[in-house]
Amino acid sequence: MNNTPSSDISALSAMASAFDAQRGKLPVAGNYRRLPGIVAVARQISELGELITDLGNEVFLRAAAQDHEVHTARVIAGFAAAARPAGEAASALGRGLTSSPS
Repeated sequence: MNNTPSSDISALSAMASAFDAQRGKLPVAGNYRRLPGIVAVARQISELGELITDLGNEVFLRAAAQDHEVHTARVIAGFAAAARPAGEAASALGRGLTSSPS
């Protein structure tokens, strides 16, 4: 694995871009006019799940590497920090469907 500072910056940046793209697809909380259908929600949850899996893989590959660089711990923390808001987004998708008006 190439874990130079520049490759890690590129990987973090690519992951942030992927999450930003996903964020634009999420429904706005409290805006029932913009609630997606069940199929769209399932797709969004699946896409978030794939991103969370990618996050886990990035963390795992760096943590398991034998040749840790000085910056590796910060990079791992950067990837891991995205897991919480990603999980909250997936949870919000489920809440949005169960709390929509009848």
